[in-house]
Amino acid sequence: MIGFAGCAKTPHSWLTALVNYCNEDKKHIPEFFLSKYFVDGSETVLIYSRPFINSNSDAKLTININSRVFTSKIGFDDASKAFFDKLGYKLVDDQKFFEPPPFTNDYIAKFQHVSEEIDMKVMDISDNDRFYRIHSPSFGPFDPTYEIRSPSPSSGSCATSGLNDEILEWAYTKAIEESPEKIPEYLQAIYEVSKERIQTQEGADDCYIYKYISFLSSNKSSEIELNDICMMKKYKKELLDINKLLKVDSDNAFALCKRGAIYRSMNRHDGALLNLNKSLNINPYNELALSNRGVIYRIMNRNDEALLDLTLLDLNKSLDINPSNPLALSNRGAIYRIQNKFKEAFSDLNKSLKIEPNNVFALSNRGATYYMIKNYKNALVDLDKSLKIKSNYPFALNIRGIVHQKINNFEKALSDFNELLKLNPNNVFALNNCGVIYRSMHEYQQSLSDINKALKIEPNNAYTLSNRGSTYRMMKKYENAFSDLNKSLKIDPNNAIALSNRGITYKMINQYEEALSDLNLSLTIEPNDTFTLSHRIEIYLMINRHDEAYLDLNNLLKIKPYNIFALNNRGEIHRLKCKYKEALLDLNKSLQLKLCNSFSLNSRGATYRVINRYEDALLDLNESLKINPNNLFALSNRGATYLTMNKYEEALLDLDKSLKIEPNNAFSLINRGATYRMMYRYKDALADLDRLIKLKQNNALALSKRGEIYRLMDKYDDALSDLNESLKIEPNSAFVLSNRGAIYRMLNRYEEALIDLNKSIDIEPKNAFSFRNRGVIYRMMNNYIQSISDLDDSLDIEPNDTFTLKQKGISYYMLGVYRHAISDINSSLDIKPSNAITLSYRGE
Repeated sequence: MIGFAGCAKTPHSWLTALVNYCNEDKKHIPEFFLSKYFVDGSETVLIYSRPFINSNSDAKLTININSRVFTSKIGFDDASKAFFDKLGYKLVDDQKFFEPPPFTNDYIAKFQHVSEEIDMKVMDISDNDRFYRIHSPSFGPFDPTYEIRSPSPSSGSCATSGLNDEILEWAYTKAIEESPEKIPEYLQAIYEVSKERIQTQEGADDCYIYKYISFLSSNKSSEIELNDICMMKKYKKELLDINKLLKVDSDNAFALCKRGAIYRSMNRHDGALLNLNKSLNINPYNELALSNRGVIYRIMNRNDEALLDLTLLDLNKSLDINPSNPLALSNRGAIYRIQNKFKEAFSDLNKSLKIEPNNVFALSNRGATYYMIKNYKNALVDLDKSLKIKSNYPFALNIRGIVHQKINNFEKALSDFNELLKLNPNNVFALNNCGVIYRSMHEYQQSLSDINKALKIEPNNAYTLSNRGSTYRMMKKYENAFSDLNKSLKIDPNNAIALSNRGITYKMINQYEEALSDLNLSLTIEPNDTFTLSHRIEIYLMINRHDEAYLDLNNLLKIKPYNIFALNNRGEIHRLKCKYKEALLDLNKSLQLKLCNSFSLNSRGATYRVINRYEDALLDLNESLKINPNNLFALSNRGATYLTMNKYEEALLDLDKSLKIEPNNAFSLINRGATYRMMYRYKDALADLDRLIKLKQNNALALSKRGEIYRLMDKYDDALSDLNESLKIEPNSAFVLSNRGAIYRMLNRYEEALIDLNKSIDIEPKNAFSFRNRGVIYRMMNNYIQSISDLDDSLDIEPNDTFTLKQKGISYYMLGVYRHAISDINSSLDIKPSNAITLSYRGE
C-alpha cells in the first residue's frame, strides 16, 4: 500500500490518508485516524471494505464504488483502485447494495427493548471513556469475523443471536454513514450486548435491531433527534434504577410512567409510548402518563387532524385531573395553534407560562401563535425570550426567521436561518427561505446557490423547484423558470404555489390567457391567496376586464381590508365607471394608510377634476409631482385641470412635458388640442388631433374634437364628415350631436338641427350649448317664446355667455318687449363692451 498515490483530480481516498499517515505526513488527516485502532491497517481495511463486497462463488468479488458510504468514507482514487485490483476485486457501478428485509410492525416491540439495552451499553462505554482505550491489549479491536452467532453461555437473559450477515453489514454501514468517528463505540456496544445474550429460537428475528439502530440514527437531522448520548447520560441513573425496579415488578405503573416520561425527554418516542400505554392500561387516570402520551402524539401526528383530536383527549383527561399541569397546557396550546384555534391556544399557553415563565416550548409556541395572527411585535418578544434561554432551539429560530422575513428584516431573518443551517446543513426549509430572502433582496445568484443546495438534498421537492423557478423569473430567464415550474407541477399537479408562479411567468411574457388559466387553477386550490389574487387583478386591468377585476378586488378586501393595492385599484375602477363618491371613499382610505401614495393621489386628483373640485385636484396632483416630477398621469391630469380653469399657458407647460415623456399619449394630445382651440390656435389643435387619429382611426373623441375645430373654422363639410364618423362609433354622444346641430343651424337646415339638438338635450339636460343653438333656431323660425325659454335655460347653466344674452335680447326685440331687450343687450355689453354687433343692436 505504501507506494500508491492519490489522483490529483479527485479528493484523496481513505486509503491515501492512511498511507500518508504511515509516511508520517499527518496533514489534513481526520483526527480519528490518529487512533491506533485505525492505524492497524488490516483490521481497518477489513472493517471499511467488507460492507461493500459482494461475494459469489461463481463470480469475481465486486465492490460498489457508487455507494454513498464508499465514496464518502473510502473514496475512489488511484490508491483505492490499485489496492482492490491487487486483491482481485472488481469495481462496479451498482446502485443497489445491502437492501435489508422489510421492516415490519411485528418486530417493533423487540427493536425497542433491544435498542434500549444497546443504548445503555453505549452509555456505559462513553461514561467509562472506553472509546479512548479500545485498542488496549486486554480488549482488542472488534473483528466482524468474531462468532457473534455463538455468544458466551455466561450471558444474561433476553434473546438475540443468529445474526444474519447481510443485516449486520447493512446496519453497520448505515450506522457509520453519518459519524464514522463513532465506529468503535457502535461496534463495542453491539459486541458486548451480544456476549450477554443467549441464543434462542427467536434470535434470528432480533437481528433486526441493527436496522432499527440505523433508523434511529437516520433521523438525526429531524425535529425528533434520537440516540443523543449526552441526553442519555443525564437520565442514566434514573433509568438504571427504574429498570431494576421493573425487573422485580414489571407491572409497576409508576415506574413504567416514569420511564416513558424519561424516554419522551430523550426523544425516544416509540419506547416512551410502549411504557406509557402499559402504564395507562394499569392505571387509566395517571395524569403524568396521559400528558406525556399526549405530547408524543402531538409530535408524531402533527399533520393528521383526526389524530390531533385523539391527542387532545389525552391532554384534556390529564388537565381534568390536574388543571395546572404546565406540560399538558403548553402542548394543548400548541395543538390549538395548529388547528387555528388561537383564542384557546393563547389561554393555555398563558396559563402554562404563569406556572413556568421560562418554558421555551410554551414561549416559542405563543410566539408562533402571535405570528399566525400577524401580531409580529409580540411574536418577536416571545421568540427573543425563548432564544435567550435556549439559543439553538430550532423551532424558535425557524419562526423568528419567518417573522423577520415577513416584516422585511432580511438580515435578521438570514441570521436565524443560518443558525438553523449550522445545526443542520441539510435543512431544506431553511435553505429555501434563504433563497426567498436573497431573491427579495435582488441577490439572485445567492438565491440560486441556496436553492440549488436544497435541490441536491431533495431533487424532486416540488416547492424547491417552484422556488428556483421564481428566482429564474426575476432574473428574466423565463425558459429556465418554465423548466423548473413544469417539473414541479409534474411532481405535484395541484401545487398552488407552482401554478401561481407559472401564471406570473406567463404574465411577464404577455401570454395573458395562459397566465389566467394557471392563476385560476391556483385560486381554486387556495382561494384566499392574496398574492395570486393580486396578480390576476393586474392581468384583468391590463386587458380591460374591469368587471372581473372589480370582483377580485372585493374579495381581496374581504381578506385584507387595508390592502392599499386593492383600495387604489378599486377606487380607480369606480372613477372610470363615473362612481365618484365610491372612488373617493376608497382613495381617501388608501391615503390614510399611506400619505405619500402617488397612485392614490393621482386617481383622487383626477376624480376631483371630473367633479369640478379643481383646487383639490391641484393639491393632490402637485403632491404627486413632488414625489415624481415626471409622473405622466399627474402631468397630463394637471394640464387638463388647468385647461378647465382657463389657465391655458400652465396647461400647455404640463401637457408639453407629458408628451415629451410619451409622445403618443392620447389623453395629453386630446387636451393639448383642446387647449390650442381655446387659444384660437386651430392649426396647432388640428395637428395634435390629426396625429391622434392616425394612431387610432376609430377614436370617437378625437374625431368629435376635430369636427368641432372644423366648425369653428367654418369648414362645415369636413366638420360633418368627422362628426358623422364619430356618431357611428358613439351614436349617443351629446357633444357630437350638439355640434352637428350647430352646423346644421349655420347651414339653415333647421329641421335636421332640431333633431340633433333635441336628442342632445334628452341625453344631457344641462347642455348649455344645445339650449343656446336651439334657442337661436326657434328665433330664426319666428318661435320667439320658445326661443326665449331655451336661451333662459342656457343662461341658467352659463349666466355670463354674451352670445346667449344678445340672442335673447334680439328675441325680445322681435316680440316688441324693448325694455327686456335693452336689459339683455346691456348685460352682454357689460361683459364685452366692445362687441360691435351687440352695439349695433343697441343702436350705437
